[in-house]
Amino acid sequence: AYLGSSMNIARDETWLVRELSACLKRHANPSIKGMNILVRPHPANAFIYERLEGENIQVYPKKGALPDTESSMRDFYNTLRYCVATVGINTTGMIDAVIADKPCVTIMTDQYRSTQALTAHFQCLLDADVLEIAKSSSECVDILKRVCGGGDSKGHLRRKFVADFIRPRGLQRPAGAVAAEAIEFAGQGKSACQINSLLTNLN
Repeated sequence: AYLGSSMNIARDETWLVRELSACLKRHANPSIKGMNILVRPHPANAFIYERLEGENIQVYPKKGALPDTESSMRDFYNTLRYCVATVGINTTGMIDAVIADKPCVTIMTDQYRSTQALTAHFQCLLDADVLEIAKSSSECVDILKRVCGGGDSKGHLRRKFVADFIRPRGLQRPAGAVAAEAIEFAGQGKSACQINSLLTNLN
């Protein structure tokens, strides 16, 4: 699945999707050559994909969608669940992919390096070493071939990132309950450091 970026990150990244499509189609390995790309547009930058669909490219949902309803959340979850891997430049959807324990490839070209470096979430993903990094579409295809062959070297790092960064209060502890406790402590006049210590002791 290709996860589209916002306009601030990549004004028009369709050239990259086309290039990736072409690299797949001319690959010698039949399983890679037959691979399809499901493009999930960023909801604020979906118009660029209006004329993109091709032989091995499908765009869904056409106008993009935030996963903010039961139906749209299910669509997004299924996109992540049934894909081989996710590919993109820089989007918070990559964090969702990591949470879903899917290999996540970022294509770091000179064209987008500055907008990638400026976002905090992307730096967190880089620091945690959970992303597969490709410098071109052809390198991305090489990574996809390796992943398809069982060469997923980042799985343990993805799971560590979820435990350390996404759910540091415990995977079995509902995030809503943790937030409610933090709000209650804040209402009691506790400082941020005190709240952190209290929540840690509740683990």
